[in-house]
Amino acid sequence: MEATAATDLYACGPMGMLWAVSELATARGVRVWTAVEEAMACGIGACMSRVLPVVGSDGISRLVRACVEGPCFDGATVRWNDVGSLPSDIEGAAAMGWH
Repeated sequence: MEATAATDLYACGPMGMLWAVSELATARGVRVWTAVEEAMACGIGACMSRVLPVVGSDGISRLVRACVEGPCFDGATVRWNDVGSLPSDIEGAAAMGWH
């Protein structure tokens, strides 16, 4: 791989690839923007079909809706290992939304 002076990377694709790209870029000090474009049932956030655990600027993890708060996220803030699950440190209605 040839070295570049890139400071930002933009990626879209399958969730596994976004996870891998995020890890590689973050390890090299490159900010990565991931476009999460998984299948969404309604596209307006009402169905809660595509939620992701994301660490906010306050350090608190929340479930955010990809169709409303995204679909682009800083890959370093997505808890990729917890996608598709309800992490134990996220509880109740206060966990929902981007604050």
